[in-house]
Amino acid sequence: MNVPAKSETDLPKIIQAIADLAVGNSNAVRVGTVELDSTAEFTVVNDALCSERSMPVLVPVNAAAARSGWYVRTVRKSLFEIGHSANIPGALFRYELRRN
Repeated sequence: MNVPAKSETDLPKIIQAIADLAVGNSNAVRVGTVELDSTAEFTVVNDALCSERSMPVLVPVNAAAARSGWYVRTVRKSLFEIGHSANIPGALFRYELRRN
């Protein structure tokens, strides 16, 4: 979604922005997938949308992910880290990153 400037007067651009929001498109939300690093106890997810106030929401999509003991370890500018058990290969998550 392209956010129109406060001074935007082009009605089609404003309408497109509203239509994008109506179907869930926004430049404040990112959806992605991540596979945990099975050789470490945390995995770094690099994402330019991320800031200190972002909220990563993770959903395990397989049994390996569900039993990984995962948690959001830290959230910083351009990345967040997922803490987890090591030696759990193939643990896959979907994530949604919400920017504040």
